[in-house]
Amino acid sequence: MNKLMKFKRKVIHLELEPHISRYSYTRLPNKFKETVPEISISRTDFGVDSHVAHRLERKYRKQKVKMLRCMHVLTKGRKIMENELLKLKKFNLVMGFFHFIQGIAMLFLATTVIQKIAEFQPVITQNYQRFDEVTRTLVLDKKDLFTLPFGILVASFLLISAVAHGLIYLNSKKYFADLKRGVNQFRWFEYALSSSVMIVLIATLFGIYDIASLTLIFLVNAAMNLFGLDMELLNAGSEKKKVNWGPFIWGSVAGIAPWIAIVLYMTGTGNLENVPWFVWAIVGTYFVAFNTFPINMILQYKRIGKWKNYLYGERTYIVLSLAAKSILAWLVLFGAMQP
Repeated sequence: MNKLMKFKRKVIHLELEPHISRYSYTRLPNKFKETVPEISISRTDFGVDSHVAHRLERKYRKQKVKMLRCMHVLTKGRKIMENELLKLKKFNLVMGFFHFIQGIAMLFLATTVIQKIAEFQPVITQNYQRFDEVTRTLVLDKKDLFTLPFGILVASFLLISAVAHGLIYLNSKKYFADLKRGVNQFRWFEYALSSSVMIVLIATLFGIYDIASLTLIFLVNAAMNLFGLDMELLNAGSEKKKVNWGPFIWGSVAGIAPWIAIVLYMTGTGNLENVPWFVWAIVGTYFVAFNTFPINMILQYKRIGKWKNYLYGERTYIVLSLAAKSILAWLVLFGAMQP
């Protein structure tokens, strides 16, 4: 038995490993027969019966062939992934271009063509308490802080996304390395900024002008997206049964908070029949968009169908981002034209 173990070690360590290092993985399909050298075993070399040596020779030649085939499969898989990553890099550039064109068009319309949008600049206020000398009590008061350049900020919603896609294209090595771990940090930082700008603009359409409320809405929405980043970082490389859903749950709770404030303002009059159509369109669009992104994440971590491949989910995120942001941005922009 000891002699057989010696034989095993000699074949594997002296024959197989040097042989693998001498041949390029890419040559395996065409040069396959050449990559399996003959193994000559004799009784004098190993001190075993020639019949046993012959059987061992055939056994380990087969094992070498299997290993080389596995190497070929792995190499082919790496090539496929590299091709998909390069396609995603180009896809980001194309999507960034679409965001950029829309953002520039929207900026042009909001500042020069459609006067009503240019004139719509909500006044942001600050509420505070002051002491009333007459009643000798604290009363609520407010002061104007600044006007919000609504049309420009709607355009910035799309331009931020365009910049993010550009950064991904220019920092593709970092992007590729993260994707191989199941993470995309660029996405979540961009969402944290762009979607928070949009939710603040939507809040102003419903009459929320207080700087404290708008700041909280911005930060809570940003936190929701950063929980998404935390979800990916905690579960990088995790198996299906070991996914930590904590960040997903707490992010969902955080994402609902701004909408509680918006709905309270929307229903404050008690007469929903007088709510303009564009308000319902904005709420419906954002609700659908709000749910498609977490659904995509669930499919990724449940590894359902095509979502077993993280890169498929990444491409879906990019498509959803363009579709949802485009529809929502134009709705919000023209919503500013309504009475």
